[in-house]
Amino acid sequence: MDERRIRKSCHSGHSLVDPETALRIDISARVSSMTWILLAVCTLTLAGCGGAAKVSTPPADPRADYQSSLDAYQACVSSNLNNVQACEDKRVQMETSERAYRGR
Repeated sequence: MDERRIRKSCHSGHSLVDPETALRIDISARVSSMTWILLAVCTLTLAGCGGAAKVSTPPADPRADYQSSLDAYQACVSSNLNNVQACEDKRVQMETSERAYRGR
């Protein structure tokens, strides 16, 4: 049977690999290609994760940030003398800015 396959392939111009082996090789090559493509996609997808979490930029000028929040709090208190609770968020922001400015 091998001689017939060889003779047939010599006369017909086909390779010596039988169709079943050729199919296995073709599927194997496709799976290998798909694996590499999937790996590349996963790598590129995960490459961007966590980049923003690592970068934390402090305020350019903590003193200016504190002064700005202090001014906003004082303006709020001046306009809400009967309801100082309305300025609670501005007070918290001012205290946070002050701690950052003083380094605590």
